[in-house]
Amino acid sequence: MWTAIGVPYETVVRDPRGQYTLDVADVPATPNDDWMPPMNTIKWKVEFYYTYARSGVDYWIQKAGAGPRMPSTSPTLPFS
Repeated sequence: MWTAIGVPYETVVRDPRGQYTLDVADVPATPNDDWMPPMNTIKWKVEFYYTYARSGVDYWIQKAGAGPRMPSTSPTLPFS
């Protein structure tokens, strides 16, 4: 699995062998200003995760079934 910050999602491609490629062009320069947020929050990056799940949806489906469910805390309101 992977997640991207700043990088368009369609640029990360997984081939049939399971390998990932990332091809980008015309990457803008990272701005530098005294009043900017921390650089690690605005720089383009792709982070890869090693996990048993094949997608984010698979991961959360398996995690949801792994333990007790939390009770709903929202009150039920009667309809008038």
